[in-house]
Amino acid sequence: MDRDVNAVDDDASPAEIKRAYRTLAKTCHPDFAGDEGHDLCILLNEAYDVLSDPQQRERYNARLEQALKDEEDDYTGKPLSKWMPELRPAMAKHKDPHESRAVFVDEFSCIGCKQLDDEEHLQDAIDSCPVSCIHWVQKADLPALEYV
Repeated sequence: MDRDVNAVDDDASPAEIKRAYRTLAKTCHPDFAGDEGHDLCILLNEAYDVLSDPQQRERYNARLEQALKDEEDDYTGKPLSKWMPELRPAMAKHKDPHESRAVFVDEFSCIGCKQLDDEEHLQDAIDSCPVSCIHWVQKADLPALEYV
């Protein structure tokens, strides 16, 4: 697996963090990337603020370490939802068992539109969702999205 040249290790020195920050800041700066770079620069600046302050970095690393140590991580890599064309083709909204897309609804953001009865209405729901909680994703990505 190739390593991102702008990535920094957990134990990176302040100089390494600053070098990576400056490199990334050049690529997302609005003078270079236009308006699209604005939001990315805000996130980059927030990350740099945390990583360049020893106390904030220590707190961040502690939270990250705890999350990685979570002993009750029961992620299996298998989807939580049922893939209907394979299980019960008569009940499937999309009949092709080789369909590579899946629909993911972010239940934490969802306000309950309930317009998901066929593919035409599904696309309308995606396009008109006021909280943007419905997404087409690759079937292989669905287990991880459902888990988190």
